[in-house]
Amino acid sequence: MKLPKFALMIVAKIQARSPKFFASIMHLLTSKSGKKRREPTAGELAAIAAAKAEKAERAKRPLTRTDGVLAANRAAGIPGA
Repeated sequence: MKLPKFALMIVAKIQARSPKFFASIMHLLTSKSGKKRREPTAGELAAIAAAKAEKAERAKRPLTRTDGVLAANRAAGIPGA
């Protein structure tokens, strides 16, 4: 990101006059949020497993002449095709 000259001058002045404040701002801008992902519940895990099983079953079905798009997707390696 390229800042205009006046903004760079302001940043340099802040950094020179109060480095601790500038460091805290830079830390806020560059650090990760710290939020942790929550674990899925049993119902959510079951729904995910059912969706994966359905996709696997669909992939095992034999192709017919009218399934050209599905065949092209499988040949291209598109997941879930």
